[in-house]
Amino acid sequence: MATVGLTQYLKAKWKTVLAITTGIIALATGFVTLNNVKDIVQSWISAKENISVIKARMQPFRTMPHIKEGQDEVFLMIEIRNYDTSPMMIVSANIDVRGSNLATKGNAGWQSRCAFTSDVNRNEPLTIKPGQTLWVMISQSILLPGLSELMDGLDLQNIHTFPPESGTGIHEVYFVDILNKAFEKKYGKDIEIVASLYTGVEKTRHTFSFSLIQGKDLFSKDGSLQHDWFLAKWVRPNSQTYHKLSSDCESRL
Repeated sequence: MATVGLTQYLKAKWKTVLAITTGIIALATGFVTLNNVKDIVQSWISAKENISVIKARMQPFRTMPHIKEGQDEVFLMIEIRNYDTSPMMIVSANIDVRGSNLATKGNAGWQSRCAFTSDVNRNEPLTIKPGQTLWVMISQSILLPGLSELMDGLDLQNIHTFPPESGTGIHEVYFVDILNKAFEKKYGKDIEIVASLYTGVEKTRHTFSFSLIQGKDLFSKDGSLQHDWFLAKWVRPNSQTYHKLSSDCESRL
């Protein structure tokens, strides 16, 4: 067992060294700028890992319509699948926002079985078996200043949500495009939510980015943000998602 663990550790470190070396060479030859090296390294490392995001969603912080506190804050939740032949253990996670001078990390936090902070000691490790799919949430919120005002400006009274037993979504999926355009106008065309998951004793980083202005609907399983789910949760706020993620990371959400 010790030999297997050492082998996995050395493989993880070798991938990191190789990625960094590639970035340095690209920078030295003038093919990329310094700002691009970080993205090259992260994408190389992630590409070498057999972990994939199937679905991504934004969960509003508010759970009732009349709550005003934190109404501009959302949490990122992602459905991930382990395509490796070995189990993966998630130990921590963090969130960031790029490409916007307005949106930032938020102040709200959420702690549960399936939510992860950046502090390893505050989390309960979560093991994903080979082929298994689980939901996880990043504990730190994302602050989208003016979100509540933006949503109030949309014609949300014409949205009809699915019944609870059939999942959370909306019939008027064309609102996804409306929301994408509203987000672009408010937060800029380059805004991305960036999530990093850390796995194993060596804390291998897996980084994923999500364009806020290229959201899709529930039929999408390519890792894009499912904005129809967000719209449904905004129109019919509740704490159901938080309750489910407090006990079962395999829940159908």
